[in-house]
Amino acid sequence: VPVLAIQKNGPTSIIAGQQISYTVTITNTGTANALAAVITDAISNTITNPTWNAVATGTATVSSGASGSTANLSVTGNIPAGTGNAINITITGIVNPSSTATSITNAATVTPSEVGAIAKTSTTITTSVSRVPSISLTKTGPSTARAGETVTYVIEAINNGPSNASDLSITDAIPAQLTGVTWTAVKQGSSTVSVASGTGNVTLTSNLNVGAANKVTITVTGTISAAQGNVTITNQAIATPTEAGVSPVNSNSVSTSISNKSAITIVKAGPSSINAGENITYTLTVRNAGPSNALAAVIADNIPADITNVSWTAIPVGSASISLGATGTGNNLSISGNLPAGAGNGINITINGKLNSAFAGTSISNAASVTPAESGNAVVNSNTVTSTVTKQADLRIEKTGPASAVAGENITYTISVTNAGPSDVIGALISDTFSADLLNPTWTVVNQGAATTSANSGAGSININGNLRANAADKIVISVTGRVNPALTTNLVNTATATPPSGVTDPTPATSSVTTTTSRRANVRITKSGPANVGAGETISYTLRIVNDGPSTALNTVIADNIPTEIDDINWTVSVSGGATTNVTAPSTNRNINVVSTIPSATGVVLITITGRVNPALTQGATISNTAGVTLAFGITDPDPSDNNSTKVTAVDNDPVFRVSKSGPANANIGDPITYTIVVNNTGPGNITNAFITDNVPTDVQVTGWTATATGGASVTGAAAGTANNIFTKGDIATGAGTITIIVNGIIKQTARAVFTNTVDVTASDVKQSSVTTSINQSTDIAISKTGPSTISAGENITYSIRVANNGPVNVTGLSVSDLVPTSITNVSWSAVASGAAAVTSGATGNGNTISVAGNITAGAANFITITVNGKVPSNATAGTINNTATVTLPAAVTDFNTANNTSTISTTVVNTPSLIISKVGPGTAAAGTSITYTLRITNNGPSDAGAVNIADAIPANLTNVIWNSVASGTATISSGGSGSTNSLLLVGNIPADPASFITVTITGTIIPSFQGQLTNTATARIGTNGTPVSSSTVTTTVAKQTSIN
Repeated sequence: VPVLAIQKNGPTSIIAGQQISYTVTITNTGTANALAAVITDAISNTITNPTWNAVATGTATVSSGASGSTANLSVTGNIPAGTGNAINITITGIVNPSSTATSITNAATVTPSEVGAIAKTSTTITTSVSRVPSISLTKTGPSTARAGETVTYVIEAINNGPSNASDLSITDAIPAQLTGVTWTAVKQGSSTVSVASGTGNVTLTSNLNVGAANKVTITVTGTISAAQGNVTITNQAIATPTEAGVSPVNSNSVSTSISNKSAITIVKAGPSSINAGENITYTLTVRNAGPSNALAAVIADNIPADITNVSWTAIPVGSASISLGATGTGNNLSISGNLPAGAGNGINITINGKLNSAFAGTSISNAASVTPAESGNAVVNSNTVTSTVTKQADLRIEKTGPASAVAGENITYTISVTNAGPSDVIGALISDTFSADLLNPTWTVVNQGAATTSANSGAGSININGNLRANAADKIVISVTGRVNPALTTNLVNTATATPPSGVTDPTPATSSVTTTTSRRANVRITKSGPANVGAGETISYTLRIVNDGPSTALNTVIADNIPTEIDDINWTVSVSGGATTNVTAPSTNRNINVVSTIPSATGVVLITITGRVNPALTQGATISNTAGVTLAFGITDPDPSDNNSTKVTAVDNDPVFRVSKSGPANANIGDPITYTIVVNNTGPGNITNAFITDNVPTDVQVTGWTATATGGASVTGAAAGTANNIFTKGDIATGAGTITIIVNGIIKQTARAVFTNTVDVTASDVKQSSVTTSINQSTDIAISKTGPSTISAGENITYSIRVANNGPVNVTGLSVSDLVPTSITNVSWSAVASGAAAVTSGATGNGNTISVAGNITAGAANFITITVNGKVPSNATAGTINNTATVTLPAAVTDFNTANNTSTISTTVVNTPSLIISKVGPGTAAAGTSITYTLRITNNGPSDAGAVNIADAIPANLTNVIWNSVASGTATISSGGSGSTNSLLLVGNIPADPASFITVTITGTIIPSFQGQLTNTATARIGTNGTPVSSSTVTTTVAKQTSIN
């Protein structure tokens, strides 16, 4: 009977997941062979993938089961007796890595086939089992990042074994600098995770089986605060196994250097062209594309010094904020603000100013900058806006003159030249070519404000250069005085122009014309002189003196005198002087005198000398009455027809002894020359010796000289000449033809009485007298003429000129001039200046609408008072007519024979002429999908207020989310459409003529992301719905598609 022995060997301890090996040796210590012995071993299920191999030694053999791979080992073999014969079995397998068993027990059994043989079981092998996983934990992440960016960490956990890790704790405390942290856990193979995703710090457990195929990958994302400063953050993950004796595992440490990097953009927009003197608007659009916030960024713009009255307003957008300089004035813009990252955050700045009206350059450029406070961020400069500068002036010339005038009178024009801008003008040509019918024109210039001219006075036509700033204070005022041609029979037309110099445009040519309707007025006087008495049968002489006191030439004046039938042997002659003409040049004997004459004013004189013989049959005491007269041509009026006829009555003296006869005028004017003729002849039988002749000429006459001459055997034995009013002489007069003739010449004084008589006394054998009574015209013609504009714009200054003259013949002391200027004219002031022998006695200057001036004016064309009245028509005046009348009033003691010219009225039509200017600014470039901002500024250069201003803008259809808002500055108002959200902007407002009053409209929108090309946009402004539109410059923005590269 065989005696079998079985021995099993194995490890006393092992780690789950490791390979375990057992050896089983079966020998036969008996004397009989063991045939078909069966060896069995139930391998523990804790061991996976068991395999065995049986090897026979000596003469032993394995008949079946030499190898296998199941948990139930079964080998059959033959083991002969003998020490060299054995079967050796090697068992291998892997301790289940996930096993929780603390030990493995195992024994093998051999069962012989021979009857009586005893089965044998090996000793039991007990192997203690421990769990020891080996965790590999790696972490990856960026070495650098920018504030505001997203950071991603990847944690990878791999169990290198041998044991699986059960409930492995994986944690990661994410740095506080990351916000919005999320994570996902992805398992592979047979591993598991307790949670697949989470927020904040990473905390999960995993059954992490051995092998890279069973790894767990955790992806962590978070955003660095855009406000984060420069800092380095470090992060490490930890894996903590639950298996006893296994230490936690730290991943590698990831250090990320965070820097603050902002991407600030600053876009400056402004006009492509502008006129010197115009308002200018710039806009700055400041944005931060991030990723980092920009805190305490400083926005600066050094605005050129040629832009004045600079002010700015800054408005934060989104979550941006302004800490300093949200509004300000001056040319050094400085704004401090916070610019969080993001397209919706930014600062919009509007800068308003005025380009110097004297700017001489051709362009003006400006750029702005932003300086981030965070280190490592460079200064960001905007694009440079270059505006082409042109010069445009609105020269305005206003010529005023009388609507009507009398030929021969002086006339006054006033030419006012201003510049409504916007640009200054250097060397404007002011010209006025006067008609030949304006005689002896002279002119003087008064410059107001800082205006200057190339000449300050002159004669003849005007052709001067002037310099005018673009403001209301500068004005060139030219006063022109001349005399209307006394012979003018048509209207007088005069035009003045103002032309800007080369390089300056004027949209409305400056020209102003005055048409003066002329009438003709001639004060023609006839004075007939003749003897007070005459002897029957003697020669009689008359003198007709016809003069024209004007002012017009007396064309085709008819002079008529029908000689009485008591006179025969008539002979008359005509003589002219001072430019007078007649149709009669030869002596005539016609009884009915009819002469047609043209008599210039003031200088022309027609003298008709008439001689005849008195009918000898006339008896003592008879009288001869003779009347001469003048008739003016059609269209010529005589302001004083009372002196158009003159009558002389002569008494017939038939005294046979001696006769004295005195002749002189029956009527005359103050200032006229006067001639008396005294004739003494001897008709008696004997000679006269020592005849005393006395003539005390009234003091109404200033005697300029007298002479005494003798003819026909007479002789002057006393004084033959003198200049005194008291004339005394004597003489001897032979009978018959003896005659003494005394001619007295003088001037009628201003103080002459209305009627005075001059008597001559002759004492010989008897005392005889002869008297002449002369009536004096003590009335005069005071004329007032007022000139002013026929049309004026509301808001403009207005000037009236009042001229008061004395056409004579009487000097006037104590006249008064009054003018109640309408209350619709404000800021009225006046000044009165006397010319020639005139004088202003009160009211030489004054303020207010009630004008009162007193003065004295000596008769004569060179003597007059000129009153200049200045005021302003308010800019808000309604259209209509302003009537203004000036009046001259004579003192009670003086009569005016022509009261028709004692008042003068000017009617001025008031029109509303605002001057709208609209400017539009926007960016030159932009990116599709970004926001865009336009700014409109509407001003009114006047002079009139602008009501119901319609502001329109068809905003391009490629802009979406359009919003507009408006602000009225100064006294401007918005009546409708102040804000809106459509692409058709329509706003109605009122803008006074005031530089501080304007409307600003801000338009924002988003360019559609798919658009690429050019956006063009133009805005308009007009008065009402039918006014002529004024267009802004066109803003052209080139749009490119936006790319974003990280």
